[in-house]
Amino acid sequence: KLDLSRNLLSGTIPGDHLRDCAKLTLLDLSNNRLSGTIPAGLGNITSLDIALNLSWNNLTGDIPSELGRLTQLQFLDLSHNQLSGRIPQDLALLDISILDLSNNQLQGLIPTQNGFNTRNNQSVFASNPGLCGFPLPPCNITNNGSITATRQQRQSLLLWIRFLDYASPWAFLIAYLISLAVGTFIFIPILKI
Repeated sequence: KLDLSRNLLSGTIPGDHLRDCAKLTLLDLSNNRLSGTIPAGLGNITSLDIALNLSWNNLTGDIPSELGRLTQLQFLDLSHNQLSGRIPQDLALLDISILDLSNNQLQGLIPTQNGFNTRNNQSVFASNPGLCGFPLPPCNITNNGSITATRQQRQSLLLWIRFLDYASPWAFLIAYLISLAVGTFIFIPILKI
């Protein structure tokens, strides 16, 4: 076990050195000032079977798909960082008991394989503005894989379209009456001259 949480550590995670820790079962680097990306080499520490906690740091970049190799991992907390990109499909294959990816900048569709399709707790994925899909609101995926609108955005657009459908005859009538009034006050005096 290696618990270095709450030590004001700064810099990057030394992934190359940690991969040599063949008997490491728990790695907790939470509540520090670590920056940079999550090293893909952490996925090679297959002895990690209890926990990997990197929460409450300043980590950026994508979640490495190599973390999907940690098949015995029970606890994964990457919350409260600035991680971006999509959740890797390989990560969704893990059967993790406790997962927290909240408060990042993740985006795209939440994978639905194995462990992720049973996670009906929205707080696991909360505060990731670009993230969608169960258990969060659904998203609309185009052919190229980009998200075009969330369910809420589509509902707002439908309400606006319905309003315009209802309002358009009235808008036409109001515009006609205004043009008639303007024409009457401008052109009639001109015709009298």
